[in-house]
Amino acid sequence: MDSKEIWNNASWALNARKLINIIEEFPKEANLILLIRHSQRGDTRDIKKMIKMRLTPNGIEIANRFGNALPINRFIRLYHSISPRCKETVEAIVNGYKEKSNNFEIMGTFKPLYDIGASGEFIISETFNSSIIHFLKKWVAGYYSSEQIQSFEKYCKEAAKTIWNATNNTDQKRIDIHITHDILLLALRMGWFGIPPEKDWPLFLNGFIFTIYKNKIWLYISDEIQNLDIPYWWTNSK
Repeated sequence: MDSKEIWNNASWALNARKLINIIEEFPKEANLILLIRHSQRGDTRDIKKMIKMRLTPNGIEIANRFGNALPINRFIRLYHSISPRCKETVEAIVNGYKEKSNNFEIMGTFKPLYDIGASGEFIISETFNSSIIHFLKKWVAGYYSSEQIQSFEKYCKEAAKTIWNATNNTDQKRIDIHITHDILLLALRMGWFGIPPEKDWPLFLNGFIFTIYKNKIWLYISDEIQNLDIPYWWTNSK
């Protein structure tokens, strides 16, 4: 299947297009935050290869199409994990977007998108030996020591504060796009919004959109926009 067929027919590309299309349903004056997984990579059970794995050619092309489909009525900023495939995803999105607009800025690596106080080898080893969901449940339950990984609660709270404050520090209306990994998307969904990790696995270029508007969180996930109460700890972290 070539990139055009993937963009038009593959389930992960369909969900990526839905993510873009729903942007117009959010309040025009709100700053939006997109947290999404990197584009398509290969597959391996080798821990060292997994850490360094890059995008496939189709992964680059679909990220390019994703960027070209983004709206141009808000300034776009892009952040990414330290992973090469996340950086490549940002670069491909920008290459598509700048075909129609230069209204963007690449912000570079961003700590909440990769740093949970554990080594990449530890995380991959734990998830390979059981599963990502099993690892997340152990992390939430406090199974691991502080020497192995930062506490789940601390990570989610600090990530919320850092990501939201970076977005909310200007009157310029914009979209902040954060490229990260499936495991961190699952963690933040669960820690911020109480969404079980088993629900709707984030495929390539999939994730969620949210903003805080009129004292409510507007969240797009699982094909719908939800209005949620803002957690007490979040409103007091600003």
